[in-house]
Amino acid sequence: MKEFFLHIKKALTTNWPFKLLALLFAAALWAYVISTENPVRPLKVEDVRISYTGIDSLTARGLTVDKKGLQEAVDVTVNAGQQYHKNITADNIRVVADLSGISAKGTYEIQLQVTISTFNASVRRVSTSSVQVKVDDLVQRTIPVRSILEGEPAEGYYVSTPLLSEESIVISGPREELERIVEAVCRISVEGISEGSKTSHVLELLDSNGEVVPNNVVNGVVPSVIVELNVLSKKTVPIDEAASMSCITSVREGYEVTGISPIPTEVEIVGSAQALEAISSLSLKPVSVENASQSFLLEDAELQVPEGVEVLGGPTVDVYLQIAEIQDQQRFTGIEINAVNLASGLEAELQTQSADVTVSGGISVVRALTRRNIVLYVDLSGLSAGTYVLPVRAEEISGVNLSDIQVSVQSVTVVITD
Repeated sequence: MKEFFLHIKKALTTNWPFKLLALLFAAALWAYVISTENPVRPLKVEDVRISYTGIDSLTARGLTVDKKGLQEAVDVTVNAGQQYHKNITADNIRVVADLSGISAKGTYEIQLQVTISTFNASVRRVSTSSVQVKVDDLVQRTIPVRSILEGEPAEGYYVSTPLLSEESIVISGPREELERIVEAVCRISVEGISEGSKTSHVLELLDSNGEVVPNNVVNGVVPSVIVELNVLSKKTVPIDEAASMSCITSVREGYEVTGISPIPTEVEIVGSAQALEAISSLSLKPVSVENASQSFLLEDAELQVPEGVEVLGGPTVDVYLQIAEIQDQQRFTGIEINAVNLASGLEAELQTQSADVTVSGGISVVRALTRRNIVLYVDLSGLSAGTYVLPVRAEEISGVNLSDIQVSVQSVTVVITD
């Protein structure tokens, strides 16, 4: 064994300058072959995601990262043998921004730590050596959830207010961003549908101006909600004016409703197909107009709506009520016809001395009339001796139109003599 080691020592020390030269030549030859067959070249790997660590430490201190404007990725250039380029991806590179040292809210410049997991490559350059991180107070808020229907269902159908599995949700995140958020909305397309459904929908966050706030500003995932849609049949029906008139009560004594004009004249109703099939019109519920004696607009009069049926826009309409005094008439017989404005020195003889008179009008006026209120006459102004056929006229009666005074004799023959 001793002789073996002596032989090795002699081999290493004999002619050592030539042996060293041979070793250097071999190394140079290896380097040349490597550079020729697999030369080292730079490789740019784009969109390498930044891993933000230390988030748990921030949470424990009541802080969180404001993700608005937060840089998510960088480009990393590596040096590697050209044969290895095809095997190097963003998954082989780790870029870390460590936030564990932050203890108060504010804006920080965090240095990036870049490593590459393959031994065949090294980091040459990073598109940015640091990132800016904004840290804010971590807060939690409860915000309301509402639905927004988009589009129109199939003809003859109506989508009622959706039922949501949640009326509100709890979100957490940076104070400044969460204070912008006022509600979460669920946008539901109902275009062309004719039957109900029950599906899950992602919520959208809105600020006070109705602008969308990106969901990634909150910590974690914005919850989804289950939405149940109930699709009903829809129909347009008129307001029955005749039936509604009988529902108006308590007008002043001696007055009556002579007509109504609903506004609008028809309404849309929704419900099951079976329920709507039995309805051809709607009328008012009984309503007291409290001693009314003149026409007026009755606002928000309630409609009689069958159970299981709904009026779109609400179960009320405005109604213009036409109210007038009850009409009556009284007949007076044998009312004398007088000759008036006869010239001096002449005499007149009427072939017909009296007539019957019928007076129509408001009951309070007509029933107060007596024979003394009825005056008939023929006007002899400017007439000389002769025979004339003259119209019979009635004097005006307060509260009565002349057209409502009917005289049985339209004209009489008058003989005027000297």
